[in-house]
Amino acid sequence: MGEDLEERLLTKMLADPGGARKRIAIVSIGTRGDVQPFVVLGLTLQSRGHNVVMATEDRLRPLVDEMGLPWRRIEGDETGIIEQPHVQKMLADGQLFKMMKVVAAWKKQFDELAISRSFITALEGADIVVTGGLCLTRALCVAEKMGAGFVCLAPGPTVPTSEFPIWALPVPCACLNRWTYNFLFKLLWGQEKKHINEFRTRDLQLAPMRSGPLSIFEQYHFPMIVAASELTCGPKMVVPSDYPSYAVVGGFIFPPEGTFNLEPQLAEFMGGSTDDLSAAPTSSDGRPVVYLGWGSMPAPDPVGSPRMQVLTTAPSSCPSAGALCLHQARWARPKHARAHHGASRFRTGTDGEARSGAL
Repeated sequence: MGEDLEERLLTKMLADPGGARKRIAIVSIGTRGDVQPFVVLGLTLQSRGHNVVMATEDRLRPLVDEMGLPWRRIEGDETGIIEQPHVQKMLADGQLFKMMKVVAAWKKQFDELAISRSFITALEGADIVVTGGLCLTRALCVAEKMGAGFVCLAPGPTVPTSEFPIWALPVPCACLNRWTYNFLFKLLWGQEKKHINEFRTRDLQLAPMRSGPLSIFEQYHFPMIVAASELTCGPKMVVPSDYPSYAVVGGFIFPPEGTFNLEPQLAEFMGGSTDDLSAAPTSSDGRPVVYLGWGSMPAPDPVGSPRMQVLTTAPSSCPSAGALCLHQARWARPKHARAHHGASRFRTGTDGEARSGAL
């Protein structure tokens, strides 16, 4: 993990970072990209002597097992529909509201109350609960019942601000920037309000929530950690001046040294050993290594997408800059992947997921 974010996050999370060992339950659902940063966080906390468990759906258990963290089960698979081509197209086309309706229909096949109850088991015994955004409300409710500390970790800048809109709702006027956050969060709360309050009153013996989790953060100032570079924070590429004090932008999360080993072919390309990639920012002959990656989000036409076009054209500048280029993506190898052979290499997982050995 980036050292700066690590220290900020641990300071926010742990009242006594150098004191007694904490029991920390981390929960996140969604795609691999929604879960992997949390696994890396868990490894770092574990290395500090804390007792860490990681809760996900069954679909993502192999990732947790691969990293050696104790796993706990979240029922259902509410986000599994993202793997279906028609939903991928909606996402690629920016059809947010249509996609939300389809996702809501998909969720009806699952028992919402059973999913909520699985959070009780998954987070049981935790002193601190760390959650991703896709399961924020359920995790918050259970943490409230247990009296546990609570932290939300977001992989991007989703804290409300007037300086730029939320990524899913571009608007033509800056005066609407903050509204985009409030509108989307209110819409999402409307979809979950009924079953969340049923869970709170029936299983947790808590009073119903009158508004969504965003208002709870604003009231109690639970830490909100943005695990991304400030370069992702709108056109100014700086932390917004109106971010609240409980919001921290600390940088991307990187794995501890030794977590991943380079595959022999990749190590040969870089001219180094098979040691951890984070320990080898330059090749053996001193050339800097430039990494281009776009995550593991599925897409209906990956080769023709604008970002894949960037992947296939950007490496052309690396040879003239005296750098090696490693570009990675989840999808099938594009036609021009080897256009700059010798100065760049394209890497993708054979099963569709980017394998950890390349990260």
